[in-house]
Amino acid sequence: MLIDSHCHFDFAPFDADPAQYLADAQQVGVEKLVLPAVGVSNWAAVQTLAENYAGIYYALGLHPFFSAQHTPQDITQLDAALAADSLLRAKNRSKCVAVGECG
Repeated sequence: MLIDSHCHFDFAPFDADPAQYLADAQQVGVEKLVLPAVGVSNWAAVQTLAENYAGIYYALGLHPFFSAQHTPQDITQLDAALAADSLLRAKNRSKCVAVGECG
Protein backbone atom coordinates (compact mmCIF):
# COMPACT_ATOMS: atom_id res chain seq x y z
CA MET A 1 0.00 0.00 0.00
CA LEU A 2 1.26 3.48 -0.86
CA ILE A 3 0.41 6.55 1.21
CA ASP A 4 1.00 10.10 0.01
CA SER A 5 2.10 11.71 3.26
CA HIS A 6 1.87 15.29 2.04
CA CYS A 7 -0.61 16.63 -0.47
CA HIS A 8 -2.86 19.67 -0.46
CA PHE A 9 -6.20 18.46 -1.81
CA ASP A 10 -7.77 21.57 -0.30
CA PHE A 11 -5.77 23.77 -2.74
CA ALA A 12 -6.26 24.32 -6.48
CA PRO A 13 -6.52 22.43 -8.73
CA PHE A 14 -7.46 19.50 -6.48
CA ASP A 15 -10.23 21.33 -4.62
CA ALA A 16 -12.28 21.51 -7.84
CA ASP A 17 -12.84 17.72 -7.93
CA PRO A 18 -11.24 15.88 -5.01
CA ALA A 19 -13.19 12.68 -5.74
CA GLN A 20 -11.68 12.43 -9.22
CA TYR A 21 -8.14 13.18 -8.03
CA LEU A 22 -8.49 10.65 -5.21
CA ALA A 23 -9.72 8.04 -7.71
CA ASP A 24 -6.77 8.87 -9.98
CA ALA A 25 -4.34 8.39 -7.09
CA GLN A 26 -5.93 5.11 -6.06
CA GLN A 27 -5.85 3.86 -9.65
CA VAL A 28 -2.04 4.04 -9.60
CA GLY A 29 -1.74 2.43 -6.16
CA VAL A 30 -1.82 5.40 -3.78
CA GLU A 31 -4.52 4.24 -1.38
CA LYS A 32 -4.33 6.90 1.30
CA LEU A 33 -3.52 10.60 1.41
CA VAL A 34 -2.51 12.82 4.33
CA LEU A 35 -3.52 16.46 3.97
CA PRO A 36 -1.41 18.78 6.15
CA ALA A 37 -3.12 21.97 7.24
CA VAL A 38 -1.06 25.15 6.96
CA GLY A 39 -3.01 27.24 9.46
CA VAL A 40 -6.24 27.68 11.36
CA SER A 41 -7.83 28.97 8.16
CA ASN A 42 -7.77 25.54 6.48
CA TRP A 43 -8.20 23.17 9.42
CA ALA A 44 -11.91 22.77 8.68
CA ALA A 45 -11.21 22.13 4.99
CA VAL A 46 -8.82 19.23 5.61
CA GLN A 47 -11.07 17.78 8.31
CA THR A 48 -14.10 17.94 6.02
CA LEU A 49 -12.25 16.26 3.17
CA ALA A 50 -11.16 13.49 5.54
CA GLU A 51 -14.72 13.04 6.78
CA ASN A 52 -16.06 12.83 3.24
CA TYR A 53 -13.48 10.46 1.70
CA ALA A 54 -12.39 7.12 3.14
CA GLY A 55 -8.83 7.36 1.78
CA ILE A 56 -8.10 10.84 3.13
CA TYR A 57 -6.55 11.66 6.51
CA TYR A 58 -5.26 14.97 7.85
CA ALA A 59 -2.72 16.76 10.03
CA LEU A 60 -3.21 20.01 11.94
CA GLY A 61 -0.45 22.57 12.07
CA LEU A 62 0.80 26.12 11.58
CA HIS A 63 3.23 26.47 8.68
CA PRO A 64 5.98 29.08 9.25
CA PHE A 65 5.61 30.33 5.65
CA PHE A 66 2.29 31.83 6.78
CA SER A 67 3.63 33.08 10.13
CA ALA A 68 2.52 36.65 9.39
CA GLN A 69 -1.05 35.36 9.36
CA HIS A 70 -0.76 33.30 12.56
CA THR A 71 -1.59 34.79 15.94
CA PRO A 72 -0.46 33.76 19.43
CA GLN A 73 -3.99 32.41 19.94
CA ASP A 74 -3.44 30.01 17.03
CA ILE A 75 -0.92 28.05 19.13
CA THR A 76 -3.49 27.77 21.91
CA GLN A 77 -6.12 26.70 19.37
CA LEU A 78 -3.77 24.10 17.91
CA ASP A 79 -3.07 22.67 21.35
CA ALA A 80 -6.80 22.52 22.13
CA ALA A 81 -7.65 20.99 18.75
CA LEU A 82 -5.02 18.27 19.15
CA ALA A 83 -6.18 17.56 22.72
CA ALA A 84 -9.80 17.27 21.57
CA ASP A 85 -8.72 15.07 18.71
CA SER A 86 -6.87 12.73 21.05
CA LEU A 87 -10.21 12.03 22.74
CA LEU A 88 -11.69 11.11 19.36
CA ARG A 89 -8.65 8.94 18.58
CA ALA A 90 -9.24 7.02 21.79
CA LYS A 91 -12.69 6.12 20.40
CA ASN A 92 -11.30 5.33 16.91
CA ARG A 93 -13.25 8.27 15.49
CA SER A 94 -10.42 10.53 14.35
CA LYS A 95 -8.70 10.76 11.02
CA CYS A 96 -6.04 13.16 12.32
CA VAL A 97 -2.83 11.16 11.96
CA ALA A 98 -0.08 13.75 12.40
CA VAL A 99 0.94 17.23 13.45
CA GLY A 100 1.79 19.45 10.51
CA GLU A 101 2.41 21.28 8.56
CA CYS A 102 4.95 22.97 10.76
CA GLY A 103 7.74 23.66 8.30
